[in-house]
Amino acid sequence: KEIELPPPPPEPEAPKAPAILVPSDLTVIKPPEEAVGPATPDAGPLKDAGGDLQSALAVTFAKYENNFLSPEDAADVFQVYTRAMEGVGVILSPKHPSSSLVCELLGKNGELLSQTQASAAGQILSFQTSPFEENAILYLRVKDMNLAPDSPASELREYSLELRPIAALQPPPEAVQSGAPPKPEPPGVKEKSAVREKPKTTREVPAAPLWKNEAVQYGVGGFIVLVLVMVLIALMRRRKKQ
Repeated sequence: KEIELPPPPPEPEAPKAPAILVPSDLTVIKPPEEAVGPATPDAGPLKDAGGDLQSALAVTFAKYENNFLSPEDAADVFQVYTRAMEGVGVILSPKHPSSSLVCELLGKNGELLSQTQASAAGQILSFQTSPFEENAILYLRVKDMNLAPDSPASELREYSLELRPIAALQPPPEAVQSGAPPKPEPPGVKEKSAVREKPKTTREVPAAPLWKNEAVQYGVGGFIVLVLVMVLIALMRRRKKQ
């Protein structure tokens, strides 16, 4: 009788790759779009100037058009760098006739240095600082006093900003070189000045008495002789008559 052998064990199946699921409708998942407000960047093509020192917009000595204020953006802060012995000239020109611009000058740490306001609505606001003794970082905070918080959000107040360097007045060379010798004068001018400055050494001689004057003496003597001659002539005429 034949002995039946057990069947061989089944061979292990090779691992199958996961099936690729192909969606019927290919869609591209996009990230959520950020809420984009009205395109109103300050200083022309530059970014918007924030309302505090951290988001201030760095500017230099130039003219910047297309700056905007609104109820939601009530202040613009600009950062400017000044060198030693140099000041800043600020010119703010509003485009809206009812705008009344105010500019606050802030120090490096945000301390208020000065505040200037336009004289009337729609007027240009301009001022300048004194030259600083050393390099400094300043901030300009611009506001519109006539822009009400409850105004429509679409109301924009446009203005331009112009910055100019103000150089310190240099003293004249004569004042700087205090120990320098004076400039030589022409010989003719020096001689004239010496003659003019020479003190008078002559003294006035008092006039001599009249009786010591020779002309007076001769005149008196001649008069006496004339009188004597006339007396003698008169006496001689009397004798002849007698």
